[in-house]
Amino acid sequence: MVSRWLARPLGVLVLLALVACSPSAPSAAPVVPATTGPTGKVTIAIGSQTIASMETGRATVSASLATLWPAFDGLTFIDDRGQVQPALATSWRTVDEKTWEFTLGDWTFHNGRAVTLEDVLGTYRRYSDPNERLPALALFTTVDRFDGAGKTITFTMKVVDPTFPAVIGLAMITPMKELREQGPDEFFRKPIGSGPFRVVSTDYQVANLYEAMGPEHRSPRGRPKVKEFELRFVPDASQRVAALQTGQVDMAAGIPTSAVRQLEAAGFTILRGAGNATVSYLLDTRTGPTADRRVRLAINYAVDKEAIVQAIYGGAARVDSHLLGPAALGFNPNLPPYPYDPARAKQLLAEAGYPNGFTVAMTHATTGTTPKDLAELVQGQLRDVGIVANVQIRELALWTAENNNDQKNAAIWMQVLNWDQTFEAQSVYRWFSSDFTWERGRRWDDPEFDRLYQQAKTTLDREQRARLYQQAAARLYAEAVSLFLVQPFTPSAVKKGLVLPVSGSDARYYVEMRWE
Repeated sequence: MVSRWLARPLGVLVLLALVACSPSAPSAAPVVPATTGPTGKVTIAIGSQTIASMETGRATVSASLATLWPAFDGLTFIDDRGQVQPALATSWRTVDEKTWEFTLGDWTFHNGRAVTLEDVLGTYRRYSDPNERLPALALFTTVDRFDGAGKTITFTMKVVDPTFPAVIGLAMITPMKELREQGPDEFFRKPIGSGPFRVVSTDYQVANLYEAMGPEHRSPRGRPKVKEFELRFVPDASQRVAALQTGQVDMAAGIPTSAVRQLEAAGFTILRGAGNATVSYLLDTRTGPTADRRVRLAINYAVDKEAIVQAIYGGAARVDSHLLGPAALGFNPNLPPYPYDPARAKQLLAEAGYPNGFTVAMTHATTGTTPKDLAELVQGQLRDVGIVANVQIRELALWTAENNNDQKNAAIWMQVLNWDQTFEAQSVYRWFSSDFTWERGRRWDDPEFDRLYQQAKTTLDREQRARLYQQAAARLYAEAVSLFLVQPFTPSAVKKGLVLPVSGSDARYYVEMRWE
């Protein structure tokens, strides 16, 4: 089995959710110079980071990439329409189903030196060297080998990988000559890249400061509209809100839902960007009452998801039906969420041989997106139809360890499933497939689902791949493998006059922000 996906900590602040990727390369858009230069400064308060340096090889998820995208480019990036676009590469194509070719464009680093083939290949050699112990190694797990000549970079894959053009864009290119001369420790204190902003200063305990490059520097992502911006690291959400209210920052990302109405009343703009995860409870399909599909359906009918959206998330969530959000490739719009119907739930329990209900274990881990109140609300609604769920609160570290192996002893098990930067169903549905053994965290055994999933993940045609994932989603939904709950949103608050994209990718986020 080949797997590139990294485990992601729960509750990590993601500045924005990425949207669906496309594996085909559109024609490169011309770089149009702005008529006026960038002006003003923006200060954004975000949460603490999963990395503590500008070391590009340590960033593979959007929470950490958010600090690198201003200064660095990959071969591709995801635009505000959710399409994979040319960045340092002007185009790409498949030579055959296991060979990708990318054509390097004419770009420069911040010091004026041209980005060369050796910079690209040298960066990839560094990332893919296991001795370097860099998380970026995970981006290359489907790659057998890579080489290049002239302006062409060629990747020979171990498996068919339709998502590769999106994934390789996460591998930020560094100037290898300068990195070797200075050494990684010195270079990444104040690195140079090819992005639209240069790094002025970094302090991951306080703030990173960036400045727009001048008109002589061309960027694949366009020219910034603000001259400076600061990313201020404020782990506590209430302190981010206070910093916004007192004018210390212009935007507070990831604010508590309880603060939304107060900030709106004070004149701040609330951005309700969808996150890239769903919250649900896995149902044991192998043993006990939940092995019966009718019981699993009853559990879904017994829980009022709309009440959860309001009571737990303050309206900042959408009801889920198959563990994917609308932005993910494979989302099936024809699968309506299970309605709240306790009478139907009781009928199904009786048909399954449990007219008086039953008692089961239910495991919950308390995080920023899964408060204890969520477990208590679900527990109470299950009790109303006769199901007594004995809730066990797990410490996050223990829950994570058990979540990734076969130690799920509870019939009802909390799960938070993230789709990654490819924004495809594979990163979620893999857990329900033969990609994993039960000992390593597999959650379901269904030959029909597995057939559809395995075919989808190796289909290069995007539309056909989406249809196959949607069929797999319908199977997951019909069998009610999970108690489907919600996709939480990530509300942020913005000072009046600051214009920010509500959705889109971090790769263009800072370029597009502006004062009006």
